[in-house]
Amino acid sequence: MGRFAGDVLDSGPSGQVSFTPDLSALPTPSGSVAAAPGDTVCFQFWYRDMVAGQTTSNFSGARCVTFRDLP
Repeated sequence: MGRFAGDVLDSGPSGQVSFTPDLSALPTPSGSVAAAPGDTVCFQFWYRDMVAGQTTSNFSGARCVTFRDLP
């Protein structure tokens, strides 16, 4: 499992974010690797939310992508 630790996003008033990962530098526990055709990578977003005035942490639903052709 790797994480994009330097990519903290703010949803602002819309409550939405957008993130385009660098497919040539996907994080792993042993360092960054490039995605290759046939690889399946799963992504999940960790976010903070306000509930009854208290900050909480939540996770999005996971999405997995199987790479077929890369630019």
